[in-house]
Amino acid sequence: GQTAYLHCQVAQLGDKAQVSWIRKRDLHVLSSGVIVFASDQRYQVIHPMKSENWTLQIKFAQLRDSGIYECQVNTNPKIYLSYYLTVVESRAMIQGPEYVKTGSTINLTCVVNQAYMQGLIYWYHNHEMLQYGKKNEVTISTHGDHRQMTSQLSIASASPRHSGNYTCWPTSAKPNWAIINVVVEGEQPAAMQTGAACRNQCSTYLLAVVLILQLCKLVSSSLYTDSFLLYRR
Repeated sequence: GQTAYLHCQVAQLGDKAQVSWIRKRDLHVLSSGVIVFASDQRYQVIHPMKSENWTLQIKFAQLRDSGIYECQVNTNPKIYLSYYLTVVESRAMIQGPEYVKTGSTINLTCVVNQAYMQGLIYWYHNHEMLQYGKKNEVTISTHGDHRQMTSQLSIASASPRHSGNYTCWPTSAKPNWAIINVVVEGEQPAAMQTGAACRNQCSTYLLAVVLILQLCKLVSSSLYTDSFLLYRR
């Protein structure tokens, strides 16, 4: 979604030589001079007057734009400079605990792998946008650097009503979500209770299966004996 810039500086070009950009994937000539041959309107060549710079601009970069691009000058022999453009998908990742005790603070961190991301990062709880600063309960802070954007969500004095789905939704990246369970002191989390119940039920089930198999074995043995005696008679 960001704009990619590939810079090519050519000194002493003269009046006859031309600078072209080639997409190596399909050997498509994207431009010659400032004239763009690509039908894709996202491509443009930036060349200020009397400048040595011939910059290929690709707006709204997509994953399929990844690959080698070559800046060529039609001299004899040809001179060129190659770039490998890598377009990565920008997405959010939530970091934080799965279980939180009642009365403690819920701290969630949303990391977006996009430098100086444009737009905002929104937080949702069960599909409802969180109101910043509501009753001094919710605190959200966002900051970024040359590597990534980070948004931190803090909810003080957590109670069971704060359990549920928390979604981090950037305006220019894919969202991410996490399930948070607020448990009362001394109470077993639902997942652990389910696991314990499963263990008890599974043990009972296995015992029943063993008894049924033993019964089937006894019945089969009895039928075989009766059939053998009947045959001898």
